[in-house]
Amino acid sequence: MTLDAATTQLLAQLASSDAPPLHQMSVADARAMGERLRPLLGAGPAMYEVRDTAISAEDGGSFSVRSYRPLARTTAVIVYFHGGGWTVGSVSNMDTLARHIAERTGSTVVSVDYRLAPEHRFPSAVLDADAALRWAAANIQELAGAEVPLVVAGDSAGGNLAAVVARRARDTAGPSIALQVLVYPVTDCDMTTESYLDPANQVMLTPDTMRWFWDHYLPDQRARTDPDASPLRAENLAGLPPAMVITAEHDPLRTEGEEYARRLSEASVPVVSRRFDSQMHGFFSMVGLLPGALEAVDFIAAEISAQLGWSPSVFAHLRVSPIEASDEELRAFLTGAELPSLLQTLAYITGDLSILRDDLRPGGSLFGDAGPTQDKLDEGHELAFSILRRLRDEGSRPTDRPPDDVVREIILWGMPDVGADYLPLLTEELVVAGDDPRAPGWTKEGLAPATDFEAVIVGAGMSGLLAAYRLSQAGIRYQLFEKNSDVGGTWLENHYPGCRVDVASHNYTYSFAPRLDWPEQFSRQGLILDYFRDFAETAGVRRDITFETEVVRATFREDLGLWEIVVRSAQGERTVRANVFICATGQLNQPNLPDIPGRATFTGPSFHSARWDHDVDLTGKRVAIIGTGASAFQFIPIVAKQAGRLLVFQRNPGWPMPTPHTHDPIPDSLRWLLTHVPYYAAWYRFSLFAPAVHGALEAATVDPDYPPSERAVSALNEQLRAMLTDYLGEQFEDRPDLLPKVLPSYPPMAKRMLRDNGTYAAALKRENVDLLTDGIQQITPRGIVTMDGVEHEVDVIIYGTGFRASEFLTPMEVVGRNGVDLNTQWNGDSRAYLGITVPHFPNMFLLYGPNTNLVIHGSIVMFTECEVFYVMECLRHLLAEGHRAMDCRPEAHDRYNAWVDEGNALRTWGYSKVSSWYKNATGRSSQNWPYSILEFWNRTRQLDPADYEML
Repeated sequence: MTLDAATTQLLAQLASSDAPPLHQMSVADARAMGERLRPLLGAGPAMYEVRDTAISAEDGGSFSVRSYRPLARTTAVIVYFHGGGWTVGSVSNMDTLARHIAERTGSTVVSVDYRLAPEHRFPSAVLDADAALRWAAANIQELAGAEVPLVVAGDSAGGNLAAVVARRARDTAGPSIALQVLVYPVTDCDMTTESYLDPANQVMLTPDTMRWFWDHYLPDQRARTDPDASPLRAENLAGLPPAMVITAEHDPLRTEGEEYARRLSEASVPVVSRRFDSQMHGFFSMVGLLPGALEAVDFIAAEISAQLGWSPSVFAHLRVSPIEASDEELRAFLTGAELPSLLQTLAYITGDLSILRDDLRPGGSLFGDAGPTQDKLDEGHELAFSILRRLRDEGSRPTDRPPDDVVREIILWGMPDVGADYLPLLTEELVVAGDDPRAPGWTKEGLAPATDFEAVIVGAGMSGLLAAYRLSQAGIRYQLFEKNSDVGGTWLENHYPGCRVDVASHNYTYSFAPRLDWPEQFSRQGLILDYFRDFAETAGVRRDITFETEVVRATFREDLGLWEIVVRSAQGERTVRANVFICATGQLNQPNLPDIPGRATFTGPSFHSARWDHDVDLTGKRVAIIGTGASAFQFIPIVAKQAGRLLVFQRNPGWPMPTPHTHDPIPDSLRWLLTHVPYYAAWYRFSLFAPAVHGALEAATVDPDYPPSERAVSALNEQLRAMLTDYLGEQFEDRPDLLPKVLPSYPPMAKRMLRDNGTYAAALKRENVDLLTDGIQQITPRGIVTMDGVEHEVDVIIYGTGFRASEFLTPMEVVGRNGVDLNTQWNGDSRAYLGITVPHFPNMFLLYGPNTNLVIHGSIVMFTECEVFYVMECLRHLLAEGHRAMDCRPEAHDRYNAWVDEGNALRTWGYSKVSSWYKNATGRSSQNWPYSILEFWNRTRQLDPADYEML
């Protein structure tokens, strides 16, 4: 292969400079050239702290290290040795690279400015490397704020030093090293290897340059075979730390680097090696110039995550900045700030529970409207101001996570009515930057290194992307097939005007991958789609997605213990095999077009809202909208402003959920707190999540003694109905003719609640809008005929009629053991154990499957994380126990589903006869989860092998 375009261009620019080859320069000139290249690399990411420290070596010499602490909580310490043939280079030259490594791995990087040759020949650099490693180990608490893994790393000559100190630490009972990362390392003095002799490799580094380096570092050629100079010459490599070895295709050092990886593997040292094609020696350090450099850094970050069993936040670039605001600015930012989450944050930072005064405790439900008087709120904001000012003056440095008992006290202050059984869930959901408590704490390599094991995922929406990321963390190969041309699932397919999430933006993210800079309280579709696109790129899963490819059939081969999966693309059909079949197609992906006579005869443009045709200009047109569900509730106000005449055909009105700030931007004060106060983002997200722990589930519960009716199912449900009825009365006070049409006749929460800020009512009250509730008789070529026989002529018909949510996996054909067809087994009534596994379909896992939809409590993102956690626990069991597959036992499945049905029968959506996508054609709710989120969390925390037949 040839060099990539960026490298070729860079080499051409260097050639045009007329500078002599490095080996023809003096040492001083060579070092000066490196300094001249430094500005081209850019500044690199901001760090929380950069500190220089002087260190003494064993021979009495001294050198310095520069430590880079990222803005995230540190999860490892990497001692890094720069390249440059032991002769050129410095921590200043490597500043940009060190910053990127620190940010993308979530680690404190200790960059070592070891003494250079020829002033300090071998073994000075080795002694400095030894001393730096021991210093880092002794100061790991100060560097990282906790006892975290220690990693040694380096590139080129620095890779040589990393390999040498790893072996010396083994031989001298030195510091415990969790991992060695060797980037195109010098491992031998032999310059007659294949890669040295290949002319295609003699670009940035040549044999002449390498001789020049060796002559300065270790002139005695016989001494170069010392394992401290040529680690490949060491007789025994057993017992060394796990290693990552990166080589470049066009590099004279490629052969010796790959040979060292082979020798390590032969010595039973776990090794991950990768050759970066089309790259030259030195590419890794050129992060501001060559795209391949950051690809390599991300590869290292992903492998560190898999090797050490932890994962830095994939959104590491969204970190808090130090507090530099003036007193006046601080007071302004705190004005209007939600006091409970702010005080909880400050208690978390300082460990001072006295901040959480009883008279400042939120009243009622967490962060509810009731609570302290305005005078007390003012006192609370003044208290927060004094603490933030002190933090600013002392340096707002991230602190260690407080002890669990302190965290629990902080949680309970804001949720005094929560039971102790909820605390483990709530503590897990409180995710500070860089943490990922639901990540797999294991890898396939560690459990079953010799086992071939691969997964296929269907769908690149929220669930599919998360599954891919978790599999990558566990080191499990996978293929992800997506029928669309991009990621995002429902957020890609639904792009109708006004489309936005009805969950607070900061709560609609993976717990471990927050976005701090949401611009809106409830973000529009494009912003949500960008989040998932960003996640797919940053988490490194997009490269493993095959787009515009649909899974048409999946068959479990009992003789092989594998799934055979037929996929179709523009190139035709092909079959792939996998141990695991993960279906992340979700519930809201098949648009529902109503079965209205004559629908196909309409001669004008018509489309479903999930397939919005933006080429159709609605300006001045006669437009009909059929359906007033959640999507229509969002786009009707916009279409009303465009259409000359709008007819809204309604079957059942929806209950509104008053939310005045639905369309509001994020206030500047909140934006500042999120990006400047350590851990505030975690507590703010927690403040959005916590009230939904119980949500309105109690108000949706049927009380048999009430008695329940189609008006209300309990006294509490009646109170909610009265409140919402008053709200609608206020909204339509000036149009009393509309109120009977928009007032539902069924209990609140029997259908999806609709976030409302008044724009929907305003749209219905426009002079050009008519709300029709007579029912539709048929559709004609010219328009719509209602049940009263009147034909309403229109130019465009838009269907806001929802999705076929109960038709899971449609139109895919899935065949399990003994030839059982999934659609035949379900027979229109989809069921699964935990919504995840189905009897007779081994190693098939559903995400956002039957009965995993949430109505008025919890978080769908949290549910998805629980489901994927359970799937990973199943895979861990298979690998650890040596089973080929696991099949859900019918008795476990049936017992579970009977229990779920009992719960749904006691909820408004199960009791009411109103039509809803919450129910399937049999009348059963195959979508909704009827119990607490704690119940689901507990059931997905640990696999019970007794629920499965192991194959």
